Amino acid sequence: MFKRLLARLMGDSLPFAAAPKRDAAEPLPPRDPAAKPAVPMVQLPLAPAPVPEPPPPLTDPSLLHPLPEPAPVPEDASRTTVSDTYGRELALARSEWRDQVVRANLERYRNDAESLCSLILEALEEGYESELSEASARLVEIDENPERAHGVRARVLTAQGDLPGAESVLREGMAKIGEHPALLDILAGVQLARKDVGQAQETLWQALQLSPQDDRLDAWLAREKDRGPEAYLHALERAATLPGAGRAVLELACRDFADEQPRAALARLDRLLADKAVTAQTEAQVVSLLAEKGQDEVVLGKFLSRYRPERHSDEMLAQLLRAARKTKRWRDGAALLARREAQEPIASESPLAELGREFAALQGTTSAAQVAAPAAQAAKAVPAQAAPALPPAVAAPEPGENAPVRQVANADSVVLTEPVWGLGLARPDWLLQPKPVHAPVMAFFNLAQAGGARIARDDETARLSRSIVLYLAESVHFWTDYATRGQFPLIKGSGPMVPSSEPDGLALCDSLPGNVPTFVTGSIEQTADGWVVTLSLWDRLNRKSFACESVTLEHARPGKGVLQLEEKLLRRLGGQRAAPHDGFYARPPTDAMDAYLGLLSGMFMLALVSAGQAGGEAARDGRAVVDAALELIPRWPWADVPAMHFFAGLGLLADCRVPPSAGDAERAMALLEEARASRSVMARLGPLVWHLCARRDLWDAGGGLNPAGQSHAYRQWLARVAEKPVSAVAAG
Repeated sequence: MFKRLLARLMGDSLPFAAAPKRDAAEPLPPRDPAAKPAVPMVQLPLAPAPVPEPPPPLTDPSLLHPLPEPAPVPEDASRTTVSDTYGRELALARSEWRDQVVRANLERYRNDAESLCSLILEALEEGYESELSEASARLVEIDENPERAHGVRARVLTAQGDLPGAESVLREGMAKIGEHPALLDILAGVQLARKDVGQAQETLWQALQLSPQDDRLDAWLAREKDRGPEAYLHALERAATLPGAGRAVLELACRDFADEQPRAALARLDRLLADKAVTAQTEAQVVSLLAEKGQDEVVLGKFLSRYRPERHSDEMLAQLLRAARKTKRWRDGAALLARREAQEPIASESPLAELGREFAALQGTTSAAQVAAPAAQAAKAVPAQAAPALPPAVAAPEPGENAPVRQVANADSVVLTEPVWGLGLARPDWLLQPKPVHAPVMAFFNLAQAGGARIARDDETARLSRSIVLYLAESVHFWTDYATRGQFPLIKGSGPMVPSSEPDGLALCDSLPGNVPTFVTGSIEQTADGWVVTLSLWDRLNRKSFACESVTLEHARPGKGVLQLEEKLLRRLGGQRAAPHDGFYARPPTDAMDAYLGLLSGMFMLALVSAGQAGGEAARDGRAVVDAALELIPRWPWADVPAMHFFAGLGLLADCRVPPSAGDAERAMALLEEARASRSVMARLGPLVWHLCARRDLWDAGGGLNPAGQSHAYRQWLARVAEKPVSAVAAG
């Protein structure tokens, strides 16, 4: 639901239950030299009590139906929930919301395609499809992106029950731009809605031929499976002919092995490996399948020459080494290790190092990993220098928690236990409320990219490897009952590092804390047209991976694919909550998602710079963050999240002792005033803004560190705000 009155879009406000009035905003504290420093928040306390097992994976991957059909509710009996200044939820009649917000904003933005599209999709999600006929038709007229405009218009007509009209709009769109997989997906949903399953399947097959993505293939195969075993087998054979459809080939090969037809299985796998488009992830799955079926000689025959340390993961190498050990091909195993060590030294305590010592002993040779082992033991006896202070809620891993990246000199990692932008806001736990101590924790790890671990902050693949994880962890935090922790490798003083392979899932099952029943690893692989992102979901209690999800990201619009990945992940966890954990939060619109990913990446980098964990120019990094947040506000006008990012960017700049510019201070005060006018909970961030903008008059007028009528959590937050460095606003 919409969670905020859009006063700045409407020009006036809706009637609300009366909220307590204050003579002045809650102002900013003077810096008190005697005040105790804020206590840094580390990870959530680890509860020894047993935690529930992760929910089982969903069994129906179908994505054909474009929209769920809400149960009919008498209009005035249905209420929309909004938040007042103090974060309390108030119920508003849907008819009031429709008349004063939905209709008003659709009219106001009728000439702005980006905003109009976002408003239509939000209103559609809220069940206001009857109000969207004119707006969606207008979008088709003005939008320069016919794929988007016709797709949105078709979704509106489908929700209204006008299936012929929806099909007509989709065909008009494809007459302009040609057959397009996204429009074909929606057309398949329309056909399915009118119970024409056969035609829907053929339409989805057309989309598959244009873009054989895993989610599309899953939807098509799920419908074929409903028709019976023979139809499903025929569908697998048909899908296996598509380039890049490795999942279908692997399932057919599994069936061949089960039917005791290994030659047929190997022939299929040979054809798959001969495909120039085969990914490193698919190759690793082939190795895993062959090893599982006892085909160790075949594994080595196919992959001894094919293995490339810059392309393939350490998990795949470990499987090859186990095959060499089983077949007693010590020299081949040692040769594989030598190629890997030539790419980058192997951590002395890793499973690869153990295998390396075994192969070296059997050959009577010494590996680089063997040489490193005594040095590593000696290093443990040398007192380590104190690590630089990390920002609140960013902490080094606890003892016994191995960093999930190959260890190199000065390597470390940081752990985030709340949305990254909460750091710049001085951790307002009255706003970003922590999960209960007993809540199960889902752990996320930085996406890996084959090619060797590297310090990387400015190339797009590196940024995505972090921002995708930051966004998914944020989503799970707000839309499920899980608490989250994200772990990111870095080189102290230099910056974040992109690992070259996913962490060993079985090793993580042993090392992660007991309140982490589920964790997520993954990889990102760059292709000619974009990226392929693959996630593995692990059940730590049963020591196995229970799901694997993959999406293809378009180079021009990666955010769209990330939203698809988010949807898949939330489905695997049993679906999202009806309302977010914190009532103010809203999901970014599709057209703003690319910018939001960039903002998350920039915020993370600025947090590291402010903590001395990464090199960089604070003024430059902070400028990029605050500018990105400001640009998002008009593209996401119904949510407070972009403005909170703007405040957070100013907060992290203050930690770097960089004052806001006069223009930023003016914008911050204006946003705060708009929040007060619209009775947004964001208005309670006033003390932070006043402090950063050196408005001591407002701080003192609001009671400083002890404002009347505020909670203990709010007063603690004020103390953390007061610890932030403050200086005069810069000119310009």
